[in-house]
Order: sequence, then structure tokens, then C-alpha cells
Amino acid sequence: MSQQKLRPGVFSSYTVGGSAAGLGSRKAGVIAAAAQLEQPVWLTAAAELAGLSGQLDNTLQAALELLFRAGVAGIYLCPATEGSLEGYQAAFALAAGQPGLDTLLCDSGDGAVLAAFAQSLAEASGTRQERIGVGAVAEDAAALQIAGEINSERLLLAAGSACCKAGEEASPVLLAAALAGRLLNRSSPDVSLNAAELPGIVSVAPWRSEEQVERLLAGGVTPCEWLGGRAECIRAVSTRTRLGEAPDATYRDISTVLIIDDIMRSLREMLNQKLRGVRSSRQSLDSIASQVTVLLGEKEEAGLIREWEQPRVSVDAADPSLCIVSLSFGVAHVVSRIQVQATVTI
Repeated sequence: MSQQKLRPGVFSSYTVGGSAAGLGSRKAGVIAAAAQLEQPVWLTAAAELAGLSGQLDNTLQAALELLFRAGVAGIYLCPATEGSLEGYQAAFALAAGQPGLDTLLCDSGDGAVLAAFAQSLAEASGTRQERIGVGAVAEDAAALQIAGEINSERLLLAAGSACCKAGEEASPVLLAAALAGRLLNRSSPDVSLNAAELPGIVSVAPWRSEEQVERLLAGGVTPCEWLGGRAECIRAVSTRTRLGEAPDATYRDISTVLIIDDIMRSLREMLNQKLRGVRSSRQSLDSIASQVTVLLGEKEEAGLIREWEQPRVSVDAADPSLCIVSLSFGVAHVVSRIQVQATVTI
């Protein structure tokens, strides 16, 4: 049982079950094994990377350039001391304390580090700091194993490598950075990354058959490919593929958790503005219910939710200072496939 909070504020929680900011405004966090960088640093423009000359390796610098190319408002670069698990855990904790970060990029392909990454994302979500984490592993088999062990709706794990300049060595970090850039560049939470171009990438490896692509998607791993002279994300999926031991596709597309985060964040922000004026009178509670109804209607018009119910607002019987807003809505999933069924007569 979770401990009841006494601190004033607007808090939220949700359960999900399967049913029979503008461009350039988002900030990224990058956790990397930068041995020469002793302290975290905020970067607001690609030109500032020159000031870190000698402290970043070529791959990390190229990854940061990809993020700035995507139009991020800022990057919180946090070094993982010595590249150890403990160093990464300390860096994750520092990033968790930074407000306003939207997407976090981890440069490690180690399973234990990525598991700690997913855990930190879950803990941050519990403190109203919802983020998506992005990582990448070079080998498909390793990526599938790690994704199966982590099983997190907040982690997008890619398989493969990419490079930004012809002739340079490909790296999983660059593939992860390109994907993170697309997430940060989204125009709305329900944006589809199906066949989305990855700007700044000049090659993607390895080539995969359709069977191999399907295996990755089913296992919660995001595949990319080089197609038609450009790098593309085939489909952005989370590592969450099961509930307990049962297969569960509720969180398959990363857009699902992005939509939920957007709605819960919007509700908190709206209710926080009303908090000082809320009383336990029926009139005051009905006013809150009306405001929530309006917001849900706006989200429905935006195409983010469906089949929502009228909110219920009440005062907790055991604690009259606690107002409870109960609501239910369905997430409008992003369509990723169209099956054409035709009957042809001759």
C-alpha cells in the first residue's frame, strides 16, 4: 500500500488495461560515460559543444549534434563515472532531479545499466516527472533478451547501429540519438513514428528480413532500416510486451504512454490552478468536475482519447482535506497497419 501524501498539490495515478509542446520546446537528458567530464552540464546550442573539446569522444559529440539538429531547447549532459553500473545509477539519480526533461538518452548497451535506467524512469514517473528513455544495442539477440527482462513501457530500445558521416564507424548510440531526436521533435503526443525519417543518419545496419523485423517488434525492440536513400524508424515500440507472464500489447506503441502522460500532466496543471479555491462543498466539487469534463472534451477533439466517462469528484471520507477526482477514458491508438481485403470478380 502506498503512503498517503500530506504535502499539498495535485497528484495522479492510473491503471491501464486492454479493451474487448511545440517544436524546439523540449529538453533532453543524456547519460553517457564521458570520462573527461567531471560534472553535469547544461547545453542550449550546438555551438557550446566547442567548449567541451577534448572532454567528449566523437560518437557522443555526434549524438549531441543530432539532438540539436532535431531542435531541442536544451540538453542536460550527465556523465556516468568510469562507465560503471554505480556511475550510471548516480547519473540517473541526478537526471531524475532535473525538472522539465522530456526524453532521456542512455549510451550504454549493458543489460544491467539499461535495467537501472528503466527503474529510474519508473521512479521519476511516480514523482510526476514522466519521461521516455531511449537506448540501443548493436545485436538483435542481445536487444531481445534485454527488452524481455526489462519489460518497461517507458523504455524504447533499438537494435542496430548508425553513422552520421560516410566512412565513419557505426554506433548504436547514434541510432538511439536519432530516435530520441524524433521523439523530442514530435508535434503532438500521438505522433506516429512509423516509417519516420531519421535526419542526420547516412547509414543503418544491419539489413533485416521481414521475419527478423517482426521478431524484433514482437519482442519489444524498435528496428530501423535504410530505405529509399534515407534512414527510417520502422515502428517505435516500447519494451513492455507482457503483463506478468501473459502477453500484453497494451503499451506496444510508444505513443500510448506519451498520450497518457500528456493527459495526466494536463489534468494536474489545470487542477493545480484551482487548488486554492477548492472547498468541500458540493458546488465547489461540481465546478471541478465541470473543468475536468471540458479538458477531456478537448482531448477527445484533439483525437487523443475516446469513450470517456463523466468524472466523479468527492471528498475522502477519512481525510476531508483530500479531494478525489475519478475518471475513465480510452486511449486513441495510432493506426500502424491497414489491411486491404478485396473481392475480385472476373
